[in-house]
Formats: sequence, structure tokens, C-alpha cells
Amino acid sequence: MTRLTAAAVSAALLLSGCASIGTNYNTAVLAQLMPGMTEAEVIARMGPPNGRTELYGGSTQLMWLHSSANVFGSGGAKSAAVLIDRNGKFVSVISTTETKLN
Repeated sequence: MTRLTAAAVSAALLLSGCASIGTNYNTAVLAQLMPGMTEAEVIARMGPPNGRTELYGGSTQLMWLHSSANVFGSGGAKSAAVLIDRNGKFVSVISTTETKLN
């Protein structure tokens, strides 16, 4: 029983040393977005955006951000922004970034 307790405590300590913030979207989904998809379809595939900016002319920029780190010093950050036209249809991916630590 002592080994099991030690293993459970170790696992709890390791898991508590992880941090994550933002929407952890799948970067592969960006390549699957097709012009003409509705904003709702994009959000259904990517998850809820972390930011929304109304642009001049009625179009919208949706942004996804995610950062993670653990006690071992590894982690990373990624972001993506897409353009939605005034009719609520996906136009294109505006930008993507991804950074990995260790």
C-alpha cells in the first residue's frame, strides 16, 4: 500500500506542476478550413476563439492562443488568426505562430 500511495502522490505533484492557458486547438485543422465555411463551422472545428476583432468594412478577425508549460521547463505557445467576411464566411488564415520550449 505504501508504494501505491507514493506513486499517487508523485503523480499528483507532477500533474500539479503543469500550466495551460487559452484554447488548445489542433493546428492540423487550419489546413482543413475551406473558404466559404461559416463562422460557426470554423469555431466548431477550432474551439472557442480567445479574441475577436471587428475590422473596417464589416469583416472579423478571430484569434486563438494557447500556452503551456511544466515544471521541467518545457512547453510552448501557438496562435492562429483567421479572416471572416461581412457575410460570416471564412476567407483565409491570416497568421499562425508556434514556439516550443525544450
